[in-house]
Amino acid sequence: ALTIAGRGAIKMSKGYMNTFFKNSLVLRKAKAKDIHNVYNLSNDKDVRKSSFGRKKITLKRHKEWFNQKLQDNNCLFLVAYIENKLLGQIRLERDGGGSVNISISLQKKYQGLGIGSTVLYKALMILKNYYKDVENIKAYIKKSNTASIGFFERNGFRFKKELIIQKQNAVEYQYNISESIK
Repeated sequence: ALTIAGRGAIKMSKGYMNTFFKNSLVLRKAKAKDIHNVYNLSNDKDVRKSSFGRKKITLKRHKEWFNQKLQDNNCLFLVAYIENKLLGQIRLERDGGGSVNISISLQKKYQGLGIGSTVLYKALMILKNYYKDVENIKAYIKKSNTASIGFFERNGFRFKKELIIQKQNAVEYQYNISESIK
């Protein structure tokens, strides 16, 4: 019999789950039918805590925002599903130059499994075909959000600067898509 002790079992389990998620993951452009799933994710207490705007979002405000994002040609709005369950969302919004700003949020139960990296990688592949002139991706993160900072660093984003966003300490990380994705 095979015995695996300690953290090796956890690492092995995460590896199997990540393989399952990679093979089962559906990443596609957001549609009107996703409005309530994205609304629920956006109002998750951990998502709100990590966001620059911490207040709960009303359904009316969310509907206006969501529909505007679906119509915005400068926003690539993607949703990730596994077995018809929302895993997360990722938005890549043009900033007026050769860059996009990224926003990503995942359901808590899928965090820490490595699946966020898969979602990010697939999103970058779609981005490269969607906006051919984009060179840089910028992530703006609360300085206190060490989990997100670690996530972006593990995925090739580099620290650029500290700044203030909505009266909160923040950091900017960048990823050069032309150097990183072949």
